[in-house]
Amino acid sequence: MRRHLFALIAAASPSLAAAAPVLVDKIGAVVNGHPIVCSEVLAEAQTLARELGQAVDEDLLARVLDAKIVEDLELEEAKRLHLEVSEEELERALANIEERNGLAPGTLPEVLKAQGISFARYRERLKKRLLIAKLINAAVRAQVKVPEEVLREAYQKRWARGRTLHEVRLRQIFLPLPPNPSPQAVQAARRKLEALRARALQGEDFAKLARLYSQSPDRDQGGDLGWIAAEAAPPLLRKVAQLADGAISEPVRSPAGFHLFQVVAHRTRTIARAGKAYEEVHLRQILLRVPRDASAALRARVRAQAERLARELAHADDEAFARRAKEISQGPNADKGGDLGWLRTDQMLPALARAVAKLAPGQTSGVVASPFGLHILRLVARRRVDPNSFEAMRGQIEQAFVNAAVQERLPAWIADLKARARIEKKGCRGVQWPF
Repeated sequence: MRRHLFALIAAASPSLAAAAPVLVDKIGAVVNGHPIVCSEVLAEAQTLARELGQAVDEDLLARVLDAKIVEDLELEEAKRLHLEVSEEELERALANIEERNGLAPGTLPEVLKAQGISFARYRERLKKRLLIAKLINAAVRAQVKVPEEVLREAYQKRWARGRTLHEVRLRQIFLPLPPNPSPQAVQAARRKLEALRARALQGEDFAKLARLYSQSPDRDQGGDLGWIAAEAAPPLLRKVAQLADGAISEPVRSPAGFHLFQVVAHRTRTIARAGKAYEEVHLRQILLRVPRDASAALRARVRAQAERLARELAHADDEAFARRAKEISQGPNADKGGDLGWLRTDQMLPALARAVAKLAPGQTSGVVASPFGLHILRLVARRRVDPNSFEAMRGQIEQAFVNAAVQERLPAWIADLKARARIEKKGCRGVQWPF
């Protein structure tokens, strides 16, 4: 368990393991006026070197420095878009890590301490990763639009008929190209990738090569792209998906650069026919949050405000409710009038499900308390859903297409961030740990 947890932590952030104190202050790069010091680069490179079973060399230093440049750009972009990670989101993520690793609630700090890892640094690092994930969702994932006819065609071909799904698991090494690259830059990137392909074909571990040389966000996971539905794969991946297990592709050119793919495995999943029909509700909500450390007086004031709102909106129409949600709600989709879309009632929080069960379409609830705060719910509509219908499976099908498209678009998005930034890369060559 300890080794598994450390691997999970290190993959998320190589810099978290405790390292010997250093007095290095050389600047490795300046990103839009923000310096990246070599002491940070060396700390992360040292940890990564231990994981890879090798010494810190120039390639490793360059790889870590580039990763920190990208991280700085991503965090700056998240700030520009006013994205934040709430304490509630962070606590939920920490609880999920404990659950996935079979740890008792609240014991993660002790486990990290036993492994020489600062919980405060781990927590801060996790917050950054959550913020970057939120940024990618907003800047890349949200921009992927899958036509309705494509989703319906996929449903008819796979889900409705044979109900089997062919998937391929891939790893990649990605080398970016600048906008309008010169022939020399294209040739240099291709030659470098061909050299890496030769090393992989001679037996070097592809995942290790990806961690060292790839310049895509998935490199911390050895270039692992996960399982991709073959029928949802973008054109870039379709030919690769037909290769045999273990095969390594030729370098593949995309608008963002060159990719080298390894086929890890193929699998065919049979999608079992689902059971009984279930109920979904279309909801809007207004959420007023109550701080965990709130005094009794503050809790009473928030409750009184929620009660006034519930009375005010008891007979309001949908447009009026949406308008007030935009003005005052502190919950998700407040900017969309508190629209939560369609939700399965058997997957809702019990308190919310009980309140919704008493509503008819067009009605608004009183104040409903949950761990997230105080809710006022408006039921827009109800429906019964056949779990084998297109409507029930639409989200699953769409997610397969979106995941594949994000893998294709993400390198280009990062390359664009770099192209728009002022980056002065000095490097950390020759800097050593003062043991």
